Amino acid sequence: MGSFLKKVKTISKHGIEPIIQGVKNYRLNDIDIELKALERSEVCKECDLFEKEPIDFLRVEDTRIPILNEMMCNDCGCASPYLLRQDLKVCSKWKE
Repeated sequence: MGSFLKKVKTISKHGIEPIIQGVKNYRLNDIDIELKALERSEVCKECDLFEKEPIDFLRVEDTRIPILNEMMCNDCGCASPYLLRQDLKVCSKWKE
């Protein structure tokens, strides 16, 4: 299934709130949120589902955690810079 269809399916299942929270937390640049995202990125970078966003205009630049730059989760289609900075849609692999 393509990246776009995964995004639509995830939004229909979880709503738009996880994305909104992720964007807000990214802009907030809070040290605790950033540390949690950094810990999560260590798990994600080893996952086979962690890959570069194939749709150019949906790529999210992340200058604070470079491993997340323009990356996405190929399971749900979420942009990694936002996904890892929210707590409404938590991946089972994060061990939280």
